[in-house]
Amino acid sequence: MKSFFVFSLVAFLASCNERPSERTNDAKPVADTTVAAVALPRSASGYYEGVFPCTDCQGIQQKLLILAGNKARTEETKMGTNAAPVSADGSWRLDDSLLTVSAGGKSMVYYYQDSLLVLRDSAAGRQLGREAAQYRLHKKALGSGNKAWMKKAATGTDFLALGTEPFWSLEIDADTIISFIRADNKVPLNVPYMNPTVAGNTKIFKVNSSATQLTVTVSNEFCSDGMSDTWYEYAVTVVHNDTTYKGCGVRLSTRWDSLSSK
Repeated sequence: MKSFFVFSLVAFLASCNERPSERTNDAKPVADTTVAAVALPRSASGYYEGVFPCTDCQGIQQKLLILAGNKARTEETKMGTNAAPVSADGSWRLDDSLLTVSAGGKSMVYYYQDSLLVLRDSAAGRQLGREAAQYRLHKKALGSGNKAWMKKAATGTDFLALGTEPFWSLEIDADTIISFIRADNKVPLNVPYMNPTVAGNTKIFKVNSSATQLTVTVSNEFCSDGMSDTWYEYAVTVVHNDTTYKGCGVRLSTRWDSLSSK
């Protein structure tokens, strides 16, 4: 039904308008770089981003995702170079009000203050002083925090994805169905759920029949919707009858992690 797309589009536009109240204006000068160590609250989970100094590039863009279950994901990009982003999955722990993120064979230690993570130890292993102002990660909006999508989770939807140019949406219910629709279609394409092929951090759902060909590829990597400051945990590619659609997705249930070809 058309309401499937209308709901997803409304949720998407709502996420574009939502802004976390704790956002900080990066352009403002920092007068005091002293950061008090405080206990990391539950609300600290989310997506953080910043640019650290770099001796051989324009800056190192840092992306950090703090998830429930002590899971973390990091990505580093050398700005102004042709170097590919380096990403890694890892873990985090809280010790004496300090957040330690371990991923890609290294650990980074941060203070938490309001919506900021401030690096405590540099790569050289020394504690940062006033230069800590250059090593800050600011919290950004995360797609999975959209309240409208949380309501979809309550109806049994395990995964939801959206894209633009043209607008499209996709829902996966691991009990019953995969639904895909474009904005210019009156009804969604509904196909029975099938278990995905899993390759590393990527899940691939594929349907080939005389009536339709549908391939959905979901990868664990940072994704931007291109219309807001909202970031997502998953990049999604849908190929329907030789036409490719790209967008971002959110996990709406914990069982998503265990879906496989078994």
